[in-house]
Amino acid sequence: MADVVTGKGEAAAQPPARFGRIAPRAWSAAGWLQRRFGLVYVVLAVVVGLGVGGFVVLMGRHTHHHATGPWSTWRPSEVGTFAYQQIGEKIGRQYRLANGQQLVAVVAKVPELQGIPVSGVAIRSGPPGELPKDLKVYPIVNGAMFQLCGTAASCVIPGTPSVARGLLVRREALELALYTFRFLPGVDSVLVWVPPAAGQNVKRALFLRRSDVERQLSQPLKNTLPPEKHLVAGKISGRDQANVERLTRFHFFDLDRVQQLTDGTLLPVLAPPALVP
Repeated sequence: MADVVTGKGEAAAQPPARFGRIAPRAWSAAGWLQRRFGLVYVVLAVVVGLGVGGFVVLMGRHTHHHATGPWSTWRPSEVGTFAYQQIGEKIGRQYRLANGQQLVAVVAKVPELQGIPVSGVAIRSGPPGELPKDLKVYPIVNGAMFQLCGTAASCVIPGTPSVARGLLVRREALELALYTFRFLPGVDSVLVWVPPAAGQNVKRALFLRRSDVERQLSQPLKNTLPPEKHLVAGKISGRDQANVERLTRFHFFDLDRVQQLTDGTLLPVLAPPALVP
């Protein structure tokens, strides 16, 4: 807001001597007019200042209303892998099957497969048997990993698979990633392995980097994923579904293979996006 700048009037020059006694009266009238106009300017300046100030206050209140407030009413009390575990437990309890049982168990850890560290993820952009140029590698310096596991064999979720249930799994994976990025600022990527469809043996994962969800991390979570005590397949609002679809569609992959690097770490190679059935 620009400041209102006022200056002092220049000192009045002495009236010429030739005006004699008439000059003081003429100068007195001019001074009276100057004082009257000066008063008007002061009143206008105050009115304008109050108007601009009020506008700024209203705008501030408007911005404050939309930008403030906690990102979430809950946050982990631990740090590091203990925080991952707290996030997994908290989010896992919210997602349910139609019979009320928990949708999946959530196992939280640093990125590893069968005890061997995962140092990066490669995403395949071409068909099987791709050239090296068709692979884009994303190093994982400080990552988090979650394994979602149903109660049936091979971590399959019991019951009949459906698009609605698949969307619920994707929402849970997204929420795990958002909480992790928000409350562990050093984490650069999150890998979430989701249950395979019944009768399939394909491993699937959500892979997100912090830069993929920066906007969602700078505004309250409720703007992205409305808070719900319990979430069940088919009971998600249209706006909620649209957000999950938009933020996960191009970040879900099938596991194509796992390569071991010369330093002994693993590099999962992920195939083009695959939606969870």
